[in-house]
Amino acid sequence: MMRPALDQARGLRRMMRRAGARVLPVFGTRERLPAIVNLASALSRAGQQVLVLDASRGEIAPAFGLSARYELKHVLEGEVSLGRAVLGTGDGVQVLPAARGMRLLREAHVSGMDFFESLAHKAAPLDLIMVNCEPDDPAARLLPAHGEALLVLSRGPNVIVEGAACLKALAMQQAAARFRVLLMRSGFDEARLTVNALARLAGDKFDVELSFGGNAPPHRSLWEAARVRRTLFEIDPAGPVARAFHNAAAGIADWDLAELAALPAAPDAAPPLRAVSKLH
Repeated sequence: MMRPALDQARGLRRMMRRAGARVLPVFGTRERLPAIVNLASALSRAGQQVLVLDASRGEIAPAFGLSARYELKHVLEGEVSLGRAVLGTGDGVQVLPAARGMRLLREAHVSGMDFFESLAHKAAPLDLIMVNCEPDDPAARLLPAHGEALLVLSRGPNVIVEGAACLKALAMQQAAARFRVLLMRSGFDEARLTVNALARLAGDKFDVELSFGGNAPPHRSLWEAARVRRTLFEIDPAGPVARAFHNAAAGIADWDLAELAALPAAPDAAPPLRAVSKLH
């Protein structure tokens, strides 16, 4: 149980925070997908309104067991409304496939901040936009230049090398300067030591800040959930990995994420996104 003083402090921070949505870019290695799926589900179950913007080639929807017909590109070109392109999960998470749409925005030199504020405005009420993005994807340049990002790595003999490779690619994209690291298939103490070692390397070689963002202990439920395309909270809600994701999700409230300007909910008749006017 959370101590009353800690719970009160966290509640005060939430009250002082602006009402606008926040943006959490998520980068990393192959286990980035289960991390996003289960973090988003944990946040939603805690009462947060979460949208996952998938800048990859359609990875997130199948990971939730969903099939996408439309994506952001169709919204930007006025073919469908945002509501028709957004998919809903059983946990209440919204998913927006967006690879082609992000490429369209980038080629049209649309301001990333304008786009994210438009998206948050149209999708309101919204607390968090999680962005699934490859470290070497130019779409990362559309992400807000301020705020922390999440780097997901996997336990193993090459974790430091893999982490350094991700950070090098992200430095080339100028994606972020501060990261939280979530280590998959690792115990808490080992994850802390690994993140500390990587943080020293990141500061020396890439001039970026790294801090601990959580861990997911090794357990069969993680593989089973991915195999059947379900969340941990559907497969093993009381298990150690589900608890670890709940803890990581709770910590996000205190992360220094990019915040978007608070806007009133968009009326149904509003254009899909303000950014569409800049594409023509």
